[in-house]
Amino acid sequence: MLHPPEYASEPFKTAVLQMNCTPDVEANLAQALELIRKAADLGAQVALLPENTLYLRVDEDELAPLFFPDSREFEALKKAARENEMWLIIGSLTEDSGDRNRPYNTCVVVDSEGQVRSSYRKIHLFSLKTATIDLDENRTICAGDTPVVARTDFGSIGLSICYDLRFPELYRGLVDHGATILVCPAAFTRKTGKMHWHHLLKSRAVENQSYVLAAAQCGHHGGNRNSYGHSLIIDPWGKVLAEAGDEPEVLLAELDPAVVRDFRTRLPSLSDVKMELPWPVKIEG
Repeated sequence: MLHPPEYASEPFKTAVLQMNCTPDVEANLAQALELIRKAADLGAQVALLPENTLYLRVDEDELAPLFFPDSREFEALKKAARENEMWLIIGSLTEDSGDRNRPYNTCVVVDSEGQVRSSYRKIHLFSLKTATIDLDENRTICAGDTPVVARTDFGSIGLSICYDLRFPELYRGLVDHGATILVCPAAFTRKTGKMHWHHLLKSRAVENQSYVLAAAQCGHHGGNRNSYGHSLIIDPWGKVLAEAGDEPEVLLAELDPAVVRDFRTRLPSLSDVKMELPWPVKIEG
């Protein structure tokens, strides 16, 4: 490994929030704040929200509002982090890229004092063509170019978004730079989700000997946009600790850093890698 793993000092409770978002920003914000409160009531110390937390585009011709780093809605989420004394990993917010038609899709880590600690711009952009679906994120999103590991009170967390999940070299780079937890906020389509969601997430957990948290969008969003749901919390052995269904909900699990440390000691596959992957990773926080 290029950097030693960074572990939390003790077990902690984490929440994964599954949402059904639409182009209605106010409704999305209200839903997010309600789920954050529920997670706090359950004792969560950190919560992951899905991709497109505040706005899910249905019409490609519609100009997406920008939320990061300055917006009233983002301030409301930071306030929720402070009031609930909880770290938030906001699955993704739109960020100005210099091209108003193609903003960045950015995952943002906010600490329990409401301060931004890290941000990651989605690198891999999804496209899908079927008889009923014609999606190409290259038309509406500007790609990022830098993987990010966020230093937090809960260890180092490797950030990714949705389609990134299909590129294992990204996650190996994150783990090589100290990550012990990998997050994947997503809006997987119903079709691809049924076929690949569980397989890909379990693979990322096992091959990287890390906890994986995956917060998903679910249900119908308008137009022909439908998301698979089934948010997951998976341990380093590939065991599903919690799984959502098809509706918005809060998943809760206790993550124990000793489990990661023990697994990596007993089966040191990460130390046995023969082919190093040169991958510049930013460590923030």
